[in-house]
Amino acid sequence: MIDNFSTIAKRGLQSPITEGPGPLLLRSYISPPETPFTELVGKKAIGIDIGGTNLRMGVGKIDKNGLIKPVGKIKSKEIPIEYNSLDDFFEMLLKNGLEKLIKENPNFPLACIFSFPGIGQSTPDGIDITIVNDDMPKGWHIGGSKGKNLGEELNKFLKRERKYFIANDTVALIQNQNDDFGVVCASGYNWSMVIEKSKLGESQQEPGITIINTEAGQAAVAPTIPIITDKLLEIIAKEEEKPVDQVTLRDEYQVSGKYLGRTLGLVVDELRDKYNLFTSVKNTVFPKSFVASNILSAEETGDWRKVKKNFQTHPDFSDQEKSLLIQIASALRNRSAQIVADHLIALWQTGCPEKNHLQISSDGPIIQNMPGWKEKFMQEINFATNNQLKIEIRETSYQGKMRNFRGIFDVMSQAIEYFNRNH
Repeated sequence: MIDNFSTIAKRGLQSPITEGPGPLLLRSYISPPETPFTELVGKKAIGIDIGGTNLRMGVGKIDKNGLIKPVGKIKSKEIPIEYNSLDDFFEMLLKNGLEKLIKENPNFPLACIFSFPGIGQSTPDGIDITIVNDDMPKGWHIGGSKGKNLGEELNKFLKRERKYFIANDTVALIQNQNDDFGVVCASGYNWSMVIEKSKLGESQQEPGITIINTEAGQAAVAPTIPIITDKLLEIIAKEEEKPVDQVTLRDEYQVSGKYLGRTLGLVVDELRDKYNLFTSVKNTVFPKSFVASNILSAEETGDWRKVKKNFQTHPDFSDQEKSLLIQIASALRNRSAQIVADHLIALWQTGCPEKNHLQISSDGPIIQNMPGWKEKFMQEINFATNNQLKIEIRETSYQGKMRNFRGIFDVMSQAIEYFNRNH
């Protein structure tokens, strides 16, 4: 499947890359929810969401609309990402509120999202995840965790058996039987895919469908940006304290908000250094995609105040500088949408080519807020498939302040449905 993905994606992107890998495909052992939410109203779960250095934790219950409603406050806190052992990691969770939640809610299932991928498996206690290797992404390190099952080890640590459900936040986007794919395009980038078990080479005696977590951002099938990509890799190497030749090239560097903002800043730096443009600009370090979105919005409205604030400049941009900023932001947006579209086409042709209508559950400010991104994405899909594939994009139901907790709410919902159906 990975080889097929790489071949199809490289062809679609007209990529000269020959050795670039496809995405990491991780089996989740989670099937799309089947139970009508009306049968689950009032049921609860404890939720833990670790994304990067941020820990979110709390209790939620399903309301009359089928959505998770917090019971009390969802606690949020910055945490370390290095631990000597799994016990140290679990101790951190207890001290930050898990011990209190377990005592107050002893029979609720524990629904977890962790920012490090692993191999999913089904166990008597629920859905577990096995840490694949010691080289965790995003700077994470937990000593002695390689090959360990997180849920099983947590039960040993707690000295009791409890139901657990450990998933990826993109897998948790699959919320019903109609969802074919889930996509997160925010600071990170990832796809999940619903697929028949038989296509995974599993026993024909085990029919049905399951969800695969595809770490699509880890693929390297898209052509790079001359000069700028090399400078971006140097920044990443410095942050990760690695030699630059040990930084793995990834497609997410041209897709996710964490890198689109940085790339835009690097291009402006290049124009300032070589052509004496943007000389009044005091800031070009943008950790997210908001500056590109603000530029594209300014093109539509003529209001450049947010962009000036982003770049920390008081004088107005010249007409030439405005035109260049629009060209840069448009190019980055179009490239991001094109790569995501061709990744989807590769996953579709690999996993479910018999379908001609796909429903996608989505989350992330790039898809939902960046002017023109969704239109460019659909344009690429229509062009690449000769208008033979119909796409519907469903945005997460959690909006406003609740959007920040989308992942933890989705995994709570999946856990409640899973244990209601299987236990």
